[in-house]
Amino acid sequence: STYQGADNTLTLTFKATIPLVSGAIITITPLVSKSTATTTCLPVAGAGAASFGYRGSWSTDADTLYLTVTQNIAASTLVTVSFTLRNPASASPTAAESTIVAPSIASKTLAAVLRAPDASPQFTTTSIGESHQTKSILNTITLTIKPSSDIAAGAYITLSNLLNSLTSDTILPVSSTSSVFGGTGEWAKSTGSLTLYLSSTLPSASETAVSFQIQNPDGSGPPASGSPSVQAFSSDGSSLIGPNAIGASILYAFTDPPTWATKSIVKASTLLTLSIKPTADLPSG
Repeated sequence: STYQGADNTLTLTFKATIPLVSGAIITITPLVSKSTATTTCLPVAGAGAASFGYRGSWSTDADTLYLTVTQNIAASTLVTVSFTLRNPASASPTAAESTIVAPSIASKTLAAVLRAPDASPQFTTTSIGESHQTKSILNTITLTIKPSSDIAAGAYITLSNLLNSLTSDTILPVSSTSSVFGGTGEWAKSTGSLTLYLSSTLPSASETAVSFQIQNPDGSGPPASGSPSVQAFSSDGSSLIGPNAIGASILYAFTDPPTWATKSIVKASTLLTLSIKPTADLPSG
């Protein structure tokens, strides 16, 4: 990732001209990531991760990653490992080039990383609307969003603070202008939140609208406070975007259910004629 403050997975590929025996320590420095806590168990992945016990030792103060060889590595073996550090909170255009150092091997200069030139992603479009403000009836909620950068499959979007709905916890069907949400979302009544999981990439090139139905409040409790908000999370639960407040009052149901202003029935021979007039429009269905 090139975004400021985001987790960044770095991939290191190297080949030594001599064997690297168990116990040898490979050092990669400097890697400036002050928001990654010092640890002796930084996860290491990739084809060569087993040679280091699938972990490294990270020092925030020293800006250094230490990889200890746990399985002998033969000379001229191509080794690839990856690990994740957090980008700086602001751009670092002058970040120094890193070097890799191993016993009895001359140091090798690597590319400069963790520069984080891009501002954190955000929603450039967020809007919300509803179909009805009548107490206790089904209300179609429509959320429209557009991120400043693509959000990958596996991430999820949470729309929160839709409080006082009468709809219990459930899996809700959703319709969308895109297939990225897979047709359903998880509704949680207590937090008034809908979680939408991305089955494919949410594009930044266009707006995406998603609609779902929940039941309006019955008016017996206080109106919901605050505005709805939307937030994007990566698959591991870390925040990608937001939360962004949406300046709209939703589920503030203040209209009583409709009644019949006119109702009469007339019998003429075997023909019955019913005349009705509701006090409010009745939605289709």
